[in-house]
Amino acid sequence: NYACLRHGGGCRDSHGPTHRCRAVVKREKACRQGLLMALAPSVVLYLICLLFGPQVAALFTRDPQVITQAALYMRSNNFDCMSLSFIFCINGYFNSMGYSWFTMFHSLLTTFAVRVPLTWLLSTMAGSTIFTIGLAPSVSSLVSLALCTFFYRRVAKQGPLLTISPAKCPPG
Repeated sequence: NYACLRHGGGCRDSHGPTHRCRAVVKREKACRQGLLMALAPSVVLYLICLLFGPQVAALFTRDPQVITQAALYMRSNNFDCMSLSFIFCINGYFNSMGYSWFTMFHSLLTTFAVRVPLTWLLSTMAGSTIFTIGLAPSVSSLVSLALCTFFYRRVAKQGPLLTISPAKCPPG
């Protein structure tokens, strides 16, 4: 049944619209809760690495050059680490809706069309530093977030799959 596939698979005709409606509401709630749970530690680690990068790097080495370079890399790559927690939650959400093809597509696209080429390009520029090279993953994550936002809005406009509220669910 196509309706069951669109709603994440696994449902049966005997469950009817009430089951599918509740599954959509649970999926949205789980995604929101996952995003919020990912936000707290991500923001804390983001701030720690941004403000105390040298001290964090010093936990692993005593070499001052390595500490300086590691702190620079953490500052430039920090957004990527924070945004990945969101991207993973959103990927899980899309997977639960049966759109695993999209999660694979945008992950491969941002890795091989943005992250890898941009890292190479930035590394070959004159005056390139570990900070500039570390910007490539963050740019890749921005592209991934933009693709996920576009896809979410496109999917949401196709019907009630993402927009059903508990109040609109049939009784039962």
